[in-house]
Amino acid sequence: MILVADSGASKTDFALIGQGVLIKTFKTIGLHPYQLSETRIANEIQDVLVPYLKGFKIDTIKFFGSGCGSDEGKMIIRKQFRSFFPESKIEVEGDMMAACFALFGKDGQGVAAILGTGSNACVYQNGTITNTMVSLGYLLGDEGSGNHIGRLFLQRAYYGELDRQLLLNFESHFQMDRVAVLHKLYKDEGVGRFLASVCEFVIQNKTNDAIQTLIADSFHLFVNRHLLKLLPKHAPSVCFVGSVAYYLQEELENVLHGYGINLHQVLQHPMEAIINQYIKDWQH
Repeated sequence: MILVADSGASKTDFALIGQGVLIKTFKTIGLHPYQLSETRIANEIQDVLVPYLKGFKIDTIKFFGSGCGSDEGKMIIRKQFRSFFPESKIEVEGDMMAACFALFGKDGQGVAAILGTGSNACVYQNGTITNTMVSLGYLLGDEGSGNHIGRLFLQRAYYGELDRQLLLNFESHFQMDRVAVLHKLYKDEGVGRFLASVCEFVIQNKTNDAIQTLIADSFHLFVNRHLLKLLPKHAPSVCFVGSVAYYLQEELENVLHGYGINLHQVLQHPMEAIINQYIKDWQH
């Protein structure tokens, strides 16, 4: 049995595959090595994941995760899974590899970008990421992502740069005032998930002119700080994964068009394509 995981900051998609057949799929919270404590990750594995897998012998765990591009991030995740699956082979890769694997397969090539709860981009060739931009996370980076768009909304709303009614609607929807928002941002775990939920509110109100400007501003930053440094000068084309790219595809395409960049493909979730790749590998 192979257990495959695709983890972002908000959620983790799991798939159990045996002999080329998809057995079951399920979800947990995002198992981000830098946004959750090791204790919190261990508790989620023990309380949620292990019960799902009762009665199954897991030979290999293939974990693709946000925050796992670094050796330290890989080590944290590997250590926690090793505690509960000591006999399993455990492989940990970053979420960019998941995006590339889903978009291009093992032997393809292209420029891939993630616009989900977080963001990143890379150049992929024949199973290897050959060039990528540094990831600074939700505090310093993640331009174009749910984190970034959510953060821009809160800044502009509380600085009085958006319609007052938008702020009132936001506070009513979340049952929070400014003090509660600040507490959520600075005191609680799961800040990325909260900012991503704010982005969902933004998407629901994207017909507002000021919101359209906010979204475009975030995408422009992503293009300038990431894509323009990676793309070839001739016939630039990018494939995207992530819910932000999926639900704001029209807005994203408009921004990219201004730079002469072609939006080639958008996958909301890479997991389905990853599952298909593993089933295809088994069949061959």
